[in-house]
Amino acid sequence: MTENFMITASDANARRRGEKHLIGYGKCDEDFKRLVHSATHHTLFYPDVIEVYDVNFIKRLKLYECDSDGALQEIKFE
Repeated sequence: MTENFMITASDANARRRGEKHLIGYGKCDEDFKRLVHSATHHTLFYPDVIEVYDVNFIKRLKLYECDSDGALQEIKFE
């Protein structure tokens, strides 16, 4: 079983300190949904940014802004 991506989450305080919270690893859309739900509903902080990286944490694949209700808006980057 090989993971294809990892998800991190951060809030404004964590970003100021240069920190990212590792939420977990996944390999499909179902894993992505489960991990995002976990990040937005079962953590000790309220993330406003969700990032998706390759499993080696080298390349950022996607970037999302997260509102207080847990809704995601993809942010385009190059």
